[in-house]
Amino acid sequence: MKRKFMATVGMLVIALAALMGFAACSGGPDYAWKAGPDTTEYAVAGHTPYAPTYTIFVKIVANEDVLYDGTVTLTSDDMWASEFTSAALSEKGLAQDGLSAGFVNKIGDYENKEIDGEYMYWNFSINGVSSNWGCNQIRCVDGTYLLWEYIASTF
Repeated sequence: MKRKFMATVGMLVIALAALMGFAACSGGPDYAWKAGPDTTEYAVAGHTPYAPTYTIFVKIVANEDVLYDGTVTLTSDDMWASEFTSAALSEKGLAQDGLSAGFVNKIGDYENKEIDGEYMYWNFSINGVSSNWGCNQIRCVDGTYLLWEYIASTF
């Protein structure tokens, strides 16, 4: 009887510890955000019948102006960050320059240039990490967080 009681108490302690551990992690990673209302689906021309379809979170922000905030579902053999970005920008009817080259010079009305003594430019991050590669060289997987920000240079 005593052994059964101790086993039950032990199981309750383990269950409680597990629940507390999961509760501490329930907020998700620091880079994650709740997707906004924007959604788009796009299939890259010429994709093979075996091309996967992934959905990622995309946010494009210039100062206080949110240009896109939501999900992009893409069918592609490559899954480049530039393809997801292009789909989001096309959905919003926003012009861009440099996306296919991997270095974005302009999105909408926001262009890489000096403003009030600061050099403003477009920067992207994947799952909270700024990239050392062009957006045409970074592959995304299902559930990736892709953030574009128009920011001031820190060099």
